[in-house]
Amino acid sequence: MKLPTWAKWLLGLFALLVVIAIVSGLYLFQKVSNAPRTWTAEASVQIAVPPSEVEPLIASLERWKEWSAWRRDFEPEVKRSIESLPDGAQRLTWGDVPALQITLGGGPIVTPGVPKDSISHGELTLRVLAPGRYRLETRMRDRLAVAYGDPAGTSSSAFTIDSPGHVFVIDGELTVEAGAEGGTQVTWRDSGNFGEGFSLGLVALAAHEYVAEQHSAALRASLERLEKVVEKQGR
Repeated sequence: MKLPTWAKWLLGLFALLVVIAIVSGLYLFQKVSNAPRTWTAEASVQIAVPPSEVEPLIASLERWKEWSAWRRDFEPEVKRSIESLPDGAQRLTWGDVPALQITLGGGPIVTPGVPKDSISHGELTLRVLAPGRYRLETRMRDRLAVAYGDPAGTSSSAFTIDSPGHVFVIDGELTVEAGAEGGTQVTWRDSGNFGEGFSLGLVALAAHEYVAEQHSAALRASLERLEKVVEKQGR
């Protein structure tokens, strides 16, 4: 049976679409496989007081609420507990950081893309490596969340990446060093990993730079608050 010309054209078009789909899929797979799975964030600040006036605010997780821009540290609604570990480290466990809300027409509306009940829960461990050097480890199960702002509520930002069953780990270091003219240089560096698997690879491909930028902004906001708090105390 001889196929009509229009049928031959349809079969040819279908074969072309199949080839395009296969090539596109292979290209996407390669891009995802080669996508950077790790990201880094960094911020630093110069404070016009000696290190001895800065370190007490950093060395105690109880005092982070005085200067940290992370909403887990200062929001009164957040469930927090701090414990001392046998090796001398401190661990903050938090849960239920509330979703940001805006008001339209007299009613609260959850910020788009942010779950209604909670955007973050996890734990942060702080270890003193040496005078002026602090090791940080943040662990968040099921969800990577960057939620920061200021207690006055004049600015805030949040985003989440969900991956049920996965534990997102962020390793960090805070250093407090003597700076110029008797001041202090504080530097905060964090690095994280999106994890393995194709779905998280897609996230890494799409959001690698955004996550690094937002996390750096959170670190910068925290250190700027630290500068204001410390210099205000020194007056």
